[in-house]
Amino acid sequence: MFYYLNDKFDLYAESTILLLTLNKIFMDMLKQLIFMLLVLIPPFLLVHSTNASTPKYKTVNIPIESGVEILHLYKNYIVLAYKSIGYKVNFHEVSPGRGLIEVNEGRLDAVILRVDISDVLTNLIKIPVPLTTGSIMLYCQKSVVCHQSIFDDSANFIGVIRGSTFSALYMSHQQAGTYQVVDNIKMAEMFNKDRLDYILTGEDDRYGSILKLKDDSYQKITLQKVSAYHFVNRKLAHLIPELTVAIQNVLNQ
Repeated sequence: MFYYLNDKFDLYAESTILLLTLNKIFMDMLKQLIFMLLVLIPPFLLVHSTNASTPKYKTVNIPIESGVEILHLYKNYIVLAYKSIGYKVNFHEVSPGRGLIEVNEGRLDAVILRVDISDVLTNLIKIPVPLTTGSIMLYCQKSVVCHQSIFDDSANFIGVIRGSTFSALYMSHQQAGTYQVVDNIKMAEMFNKDRLDYILTGEDDRYGSILKLKDDSYQKITLQKVSAYHFVNRKLAHLIPELTVAIQNVLNQ
């Protein structure tokens, strides 16, 4: 009988020790879990909170042609307009004239500023708010006759910027020929050195002449008043209502 009671006591003691051991293991694991939660959850919540408070912008890719000063003057208007509707603008420098091709074919998204070309490049849609207005100008050397009739003579050659839409559209109905120059900088250099008798250029109503000449020792006449617009590729047609309001708001500031 005594041995029987001892056996029961030993069994009870062993069970108690086992339970205490398991309880200690469980409490240690629980402490480790709580520690991990305290360490890991706050950074996660912090990152989540930071991401939630930082506006996420979509992007739009726009060409900007080297040597065309007027585009650099108006690019900030475009940046502000797109930012107001949740888009970030990435500019891609291209050669003059190349930007239109890239946007018309959909590899880039929008054109900063052009006269109305939607009848010619049908993949481009005009934002119906003029970004600016201005004039197509004929600049002439002092030594030559400066009159609109010079366009009727096929012996005359007019300096134009390669890829300039307003020049191409205007000259398409004239008898005079064209001498294409790579950019405004080169054309100003050639005109200053009397290597061109006539050049076709533009004057912006907000910023003035887009061509920087050394002095005013030349003649000029106004050929045509024009408006210039922002254009998007058709794939961004859904942005036109918002973008129209955004550009108008930027211009009104």
